[in-house]
Amino acid sequence: MTRKADPSPSRTPISDGLASDLQALGSLLGSHMRGLDEHLGRQHERLTLREDQLIEESRELLPAAALELEHLSKEQLQGLCRQHKLKGWSKLRRDPLLAFVAAALTQDSAQSSGSPTPLEAPLSPAAISRIERLLLLLLQHLAVPPEQIQAAWDPPQRG
Repeated sequence: MTRKADPSPSRTPISDGLASDLQALGSLLGSHMRGLDEHLGRQHERLTLREDQLIEESRELLPAAALELEHLSKEQLQGLCRQHKLKGWSKLRRDPLLAFVAAALTQDSAQSSGSPTPLEAPLSPAAISRIERLLLLLLQHLAVPPEQIQAAWDPPQRG
């Protein structure tokens, strides 16, 4: 009786080819992922830089006093309300209180100087979120009349 060779050697030519194909695919995928990570990192840097530029441009539209209010605590804002003898602020939380104080101070400064508020917005820009400030900057850049911005900003009147 003759003995046959083992039909399943440790590696066959098909498995060698598959292993080399998988290794090449893994290498290609790794290279692609590294390139994609670098690209996304550069895009993030560009977007961050552009966001900073837009915020700086929007700061030119905002009065300096309004920018300083954002850093005050609720207690400090309440002290401003007492100091300026404002009414209707006692039940407000910090963010609505910030908007309230900013609007009141903006109205006081506009009445004393006779100049309109930036873009004639009903609230001080300090009460406006970052996105809203950027939108206001964009509208101003597009030369949208302040009356249209004011009309769109105001809530609809109930009759």
